[in-house]
Amino acid sequence: DGAVILTEALSNVSQEFVKLDISNCGVRSCDMIGIFRSIASTGILELNISGNSIEQK
Repeated sequence: DGAVILTEALSNVSQEFVKLDISNCGVRSCDMIGIFRSIASTGILELNISGNSIEQK
């Protein structure tokens, strides 16, 4: 699953980057928790998640 791979990659990032665009990538609501947790430990300042199937619960 791509979200799992992204989460693992973000957890092991060795360089700082400030922008992540995962728009229109098919990311689902259930994938977002892991992605957000991984992003919290990086220096990302801008995150684009538009165009994904994210539902408000």
